[in-house]
Amino acid sequence: MNVGTTNSIELAEFGIEAELTHTITPIKVDPAIAFHEVKVMTFGLYGIYRYRFTDRFYARAKLGLVNYDYRWDYGTKHTHDRDDNSLSIAFGAGVGAYLTDTTRLYGDYIFVDGSDLKQFNVGVQQSF
Repeated sequence: MNVGTTNSIELAEFGIEAELTHTITPIKVDPAIAFHEVKVMTFGLYGIYRYRFTDRFYARAKLGLVNYDYRWDYGTKHTHDRDDNSLSIAFGAGVGAYLTDTTRLYGDYIFVDGSDLKQFNVGVQQSF
């Protein structure tokens, strides 16, 4: 969900974005490192800045807070959960295109401070 201005006259737009992500395919890891797969789920709340290059294309930057949860599968009968309920700062940048006045297609790359987590996201957003 993205909430922000949609005035086509201004070149810059601000918004607020809530984002929930979940690993679709577990990340495969070398068994020599001691585990086989990693799954990650995140929930983030970001402030967004969009700068339009044209009426249709824009760049975006985001800064906010994210909560992340890792799940390791050791390839044996037990699984180790690690809940990291503390909030971390996350920031990222990307590009996007307006499909309609209120619908956008975007891609961005996000870094989470204090973790090894880096995400590449592709999505569709709808303004309300």
